[in-house]
Amino acid sequence: MTAQPIGGYRLPWLVRSINRLLDPVGTRLWPVEAAELADRARARTGLSDFGDLAPFEEPLEILCRSANQEVELSVFGRLMVRRLLAQPMVHRLRLTELTARRPELFEKPVTAPLFVVGMPRSGTTFLHRTMARDHAWYHMPFWESLDPIPAGGTARGNGPDPRIRAGERFVRAMSWTFPGFVDSHEIANDEPEEEMPLLDAAHVSLQFGFGYFPEYARWYTDADHSGGYRLLRQYLQAMQAGRPEGGRWLLKTPTHLEMLRPLLTVFDDATVVQTHRDPISSLVSLAALSTFSTGMLLRNPNLHRIGQLCADYIERALRSMVDYRDSAAGIVNGDRFVDVAFRELVSDPIGTVTRISSAVGHEPDDTAMEEMRAFTARADGHRSKQRFTMEDFGLDENDLRERFKFYYERFDVPMDRG
Repeated sequence: MTAQPIGGYRLPWLVRSINRLLDPVGTRLWPVEAAELADRARARTGLSDFGDLAPFEEPLEILCRSANQEVELSVFGRLMVRRLLAQPMVHRLRLTELTARRPELFEKPVTAPLFVVGMPRSGTTFLHRTMARDHAWYHMPFWESLDPIPAGGTARGNGPDPRIRAGERFVRAMSWTFPGFVDSHEIANDEPEEEMPLLDAAHVSLQFGFGYFPEYARWYTDADHSGGYRLLRQYLQAMQAGRPEGGRWLLKTPTHLEMLRPLLTVFDDATVVQTHRDPISSLVSLAALSTFSTGMLLRNPNLHRIGQLCADYIERALRSMVDYRDSAAGIVNGDRFVDVAFRELVSDPIGTVTRISSAVGHEPDDTAMEEMRAFTARADGHRSKQRFTMEDFGLDENDLRERFKFYYERFDVPMDRG
């Protein structure tokens, strides 16, 4: 077991202790086996039907096999993988049961949602959280992302939702166990969160499709994920049942950048707001975030491997996006894209939001404008305390400039310097 710092980042004492003390028995006590994990989710919920809207058994089997045969999980990594696989299965079982018990919830459409997409550190979180100050938009706070379909249905009852306190406890635990990840990902219990946990249930998120699990990554890249987006729509239908009438969903996650075709096939009246920034700036931030997450999972994470996987993913996602937007389907949907330059967003966030709102036929009221101005005035950016460079990840700037040339030219993206 390695206890060496990872690129200047050292695993927390608790994680290192768990890995060291339980290493001899970790594989036996915490297997990563598809059937066992599915059975645990069934036992926890008392439900048995995962539904057939999106793939389930095949990707789960592939992922577990990849985890056991292609990577060396640490003890803590085994615990994390088991949780990251089991929790979405619980959510999916509850959702499937709800569709049978309350079919009327799923007759109401998800009307004209807005999806914010873009590379890491291109302003997506800032834009998402700014626009969420306008309460005409539905958004999913972090605490709700942990438990989107509570046991028994969607009713919140009287008083504070108990999931809020549960989320606070979870954030505190993560701050102790995953300080680098929490710092980089800007997690806050009441702030809007990405819908990645909802996509996890259908194996449509980058949680494991990033590349460190090679066989699973190949399945993820080649699969048709339309069913996963139909499952996402069901989640949103269930969750909007407890919200005021007349709102529209404001959503955001990096996964969508690579998945525009299935996203806009399923959400055929959606608008996509795409942020643009030099992908090299995004790449180093993504590699740093991946260092924190893979460092928790693997015995011996390799920074150069992480850097290569991140570069490959960003190029793949950008090429997929450009191919879609230059295709016949993309041209048909051309008026449903709003492009936002990072520098424009930083220099004039309220003007940017006003332009987006106008494009989607929405006019924020005075209260919303005041809250958005207050938020942008106090938002001073966010940087991880950890410092990484391209050299840490074995990346060459000239090579990357050439790889991303197609994107710079297609969207007239300026290169960041320094």
